[in-house]
Amino acid sequence: MAPSKPVNIDDVAARLKICREVVGLSHQAAADLISQDRSTWTGWENGNRYPPVDRISKFCDRYGFTLDWIYRGIPHGLPNEIADKILAACDKHLIN
Repeated sequence: MAPSKPVNIDDVAARLKICREVVGLSHQAAADLISQDRSTWTGWENGNRYPPVDRISKFCDRYGFTLDWIYRGIPHGLPNEIADKILAACDKHLIN
């Protein structure tokens, strides 16, 4: 098995932001969903802090995202409707 590539915090931040935008949440609403402060969520989206898996898994469970997508950029397992929205948003933001 090939080793995983290192997780880039900026890529994680960008994917987290896209996911939040795809479901139409404000920073505050996303933070409230997982019992965090808005400033903490914003810090994750800005790449200032690495989001902990236990918090992000709550967000993923609620909206159908996967941890593989958020942390590794692997889209397998995403529901088709979500994947289509993410793809469109990635094209808009020009990220992978």
